[in-house]
Amino acid sequence: MLIPHDMDTRMELSPWLAGVFVAPSHRGRGVGAAMVRRVIDDATALGVRRLHLYTPSAQHFYSGLGWSLTERTRYRGMDVAVISYGC
Repeated sequence: MLIPHDMDTRMELSPWLAGVFVAPSHRGRGVGAAMVRRVIDDATALGVRRLHLYTPSAQHFYSGLGWSLTERTRYRGMDVAVISYGC
């Protein structure tokens, strides 16, 4: 999903990629990467210059798709990485 805000502590960052989930039995087949690329393409078509997301555990996955670490923080009781992608 492409949404305006996903962290109530980082309202200055917008828009966000959110809701990416691939069932464990289907991981490693490019499904997640295809979903992320689709949202990036849609965001680019809308004139978005930078996307954001947060993840507690998938920073390596997104880094492999060109996303960069913005910060590490604690959010809703979890240590998360806030990362961004320049469109």
